[in-house]
Amino acid sequence: FVACFDLTERESWRNVKRKWVPEMMAYPDFALFIVGCGFDRINAANASMCVQPKQVQSFLDKKCRGVFKCAHFVSTSAANGTGLERVFAGIV
Repeated sequence: FVACFDLTERESWRNVKRKWVPEMMAYPDFALFIVGCGFDRINAANASMCVQPKQVQSFLDKKCRGVFKCAHFVSTSAANGTGLERVFAGIV
């Protein structure tokens, strides 16, 4: 499974945590990739308002490890290509 959210929108992350991941937990034999999109839009002015990678990693460690075959988080940017290879290599 791939669950994507906007790193600059906390509500987007809340939807992944509260709605999408719980629904996916019915299928534990699958791998889970949580993809944070928009990494290139995070800057010094808005960083404190953005979802931090450690928040996502903590969620994975507490709620997903041992449930899914594997669970990964990748920050990505379509604008500059950050993290895209990791996502596609992991999915394939």
